[in-house]
Amino acid sequence: MDDDNFDLDGVEAEGRPRDAREREASKDLRELFEAHRGEVFFSRQLEVQHEDDYFHWVTNRALRELRDDGLILGETRQLGTGGSINLVWHRSHRFYRRNAGRLVALVEEYADPNIGGVVGLHGEFMVLEGFARWPIRHAWAEHS
Repeated sequence: MDDDNFDLDGVEAEGRPRDAREREASKDLRELFEAHRGEVFFSRQLEVQHEDDYFHWVTNRALRELRDDGLILGETRQLGTGGSINLVWHRSHRFYRRNAGRLVALVEEYADPNIGGVVGLHGEFMVLEGFARWPIRHAWAEHS
């Protein structure tokens, strides 16, 4: 498996020593799942939430380890956009399906191309407004 493949179902390279950062990420995620036993997360969400502390692939490896250890369970669901989402939850969360359905619906709502287009246009307008308020002068114009 390639290190940049963020799929939870991959197999780690044999003989590779466990990284200290992976142990730390595993500990942090273990605490998160223990504290939020009744919630469903998706792997990309956890990778982004922890990106200030760990690379995405480190968080993903820690998730795979917790899944292999049996602390968390998970499944992959197809999105309406054609992609997939890897859902994970604490093993004690017996009735996860409703939470998982809500989470997938929320992700699909924000993944809609119309939402992305509107957000992009708004960002473009904000940048143009900034340019209009503070005109940019070229460095060569100030020295002539």
